[in-house]
Amino acid sequence: MPTSTQRRVTRWATLLIIVTVMLGGAVCATDSSSACPAWPVCYADRVGPAMQAGWLENPIIEFVHRAISFAALVLLGVAGWLGRRSPDARVRVLPWVALGCAIGSAVFGMMIILFTLPLGLGLLDLAFALIAMALITVSDQALRGERR
Repeated sequence: MPTSTQRRVTRWATLLIIVTVMLGGAVCATDSSSACPAWPVCYADRVGPAMQAGWLENPIIEFVHRAISFAALVLLGVAGWLGRRSPDARVRVLPWVALGCAIGSAVFGMMIILFTLPLGLGLLDLAFALIAMALITVSDQALRGERR
C-alpha cells in the first residue's frame, strides 16, 4: 500500500515534468535558450537573470525552466526511492527510468546552450522529456490504482 507521501511526491513529480515540457516549448518558441548563455546558471557572474521590465522576458523564461526542471529531477529521484519496495513494477522501476530520461534531457539542453546543437540532436532533448513525462504519469496512475 503506497503512503500518502509517496503519492504526493509522485504527483508533484508528474506535475513538474508536465510544466517542464510546457516551459521547454516556450523556451523554443521565444528562443530563450540563447538569452542565458551559461549553464546551469544564467550568466557566469550571477546565478539568475537580471529583473527586467516584463516578467516574460527571455532570460526569465529560460531560468524558470531550468529551476523547475531541477526540482522535477529531485522529485523523480525521491519518487524512485519511495517506490523501491513496491510490489508494482511500474511504481518500482518507471520513476528511475523517467529520472534517467530527464537527466538525458538536461544534458541535451545543456549541450544546446553551450555548443549550439543541430536541430536533430536538439530534438533528443524533447524526446527524453516526453518519455520521462509519460513514464512518471504511468507510475502516478499506478499509485492511484493501488490506493483503491
